[in-house]
Amino acid sequence: MTIMYTFPYPLPTFTEAKRDIFVSHWGSIAVDEYFNMFNGAAGIDGQFSRVDYMPHINPNHGANAINNLATDLPQYISGLYYYDYIGNISTSHADRKDDLVEF
Repeated sequence: MTIMYTFPYPLPTFTEAKRDIFVSHWGSIAVDEYFNMFNGAAGIDGQFSRVDYMPHINPNHGANAINNLATDLPQYISGLYYYDYIGNISTSHADRKDDLVEF
């Protein structure tokens, strides 16, 4: 028996996590965290177009795309950056809330 159903949500899957902590002689600390993640939800059909994911054009398209990630990073961190698998620095931003940072 085969059952098929609609799952219109992202399915983030982490395959690897790594943390490097650097402590200088002067007492400053830098923490680099690396995560390998992919979206296990349904892939795109055809070529990717950023226009298709714009909410004012099609509000339901891209429902299974990962739009944000909530973390338990402290709000006071500085020098926050992130990039994708091929090295593109994200054009998104980090939203600093009272108890978490949301990418």
